[in-house]
Amino acid sequence: MLNIQPETKRLSWAGSVARKKSRRPAGVLDKGSAVRDAVEKLIADVYAGRLHPRVAAGLAPLLSLQLRAVEATDLEWRIDTIEKLLAKAAEAERKRTRGSARP
Repeated sequence: MLNIQPETKRLSWAGSVARKKSRRPAGVLDKGSAVRDAVEKLIADVYAGRLHPRVAAGLAPLLSLQLRAVEATDLEWRIDTIEKLLAKAAEAERKRTRGSARP
């Protein structure tokens, strides 16, 4: 006896997974404020009953990691900007002192 029912369920489940994977994310979390807004929405969704607390608990470490990565990237960008400005200022100072040292 051949049981087709379980196979059909498996195929329909695989199709729903494929459809879910093709969806685009709701927003890009490339700024600290965007990550904080996502956490705020996550908390609101849990309190409203739209999201199971276990799902939120699973997402919390990922959001924390994303926030730290965004903040580190922002800090790197700021340091690079300051270093470039300092290098330009030092070069301008060297040119100024060389020009005034000549008779």
